[in-house]
Amino acid sequence: MGHDRPVNAPNDRAPRRGHRRRRAILDGVDPLRADDLERARATPPAEKLRQALELMRTGFELKRASLRVRFPTASVDELDAMFRRWLAYDE
Repeated sequence: MGHDRPVNAPNDRAPRRGHRRRRAILDGVDPLRADDLERARATPPAEKLRQALELMRTGFELKRASLRVRFPTASVDELDAMFRRWLAYDE
């Protein structure tokens, strides 16, 4: 009767339908943004995590540099304490 497929089995047409819908959404998007979205979808999760951790490390370095510029006479220990306070701050 056409009910041989288990209830949780994927629909054979679902990936194509989803792809068409995604394409339709991207049709109205700037071509560079569409490329960014496609690349993000194709990037493996482990690579995304690596990139996020690298960005976080860079952000920390920038904050430390900002503190050094803002407080040029502060010692390394004082700067480290300021950084740790900033890092622990919870709005």
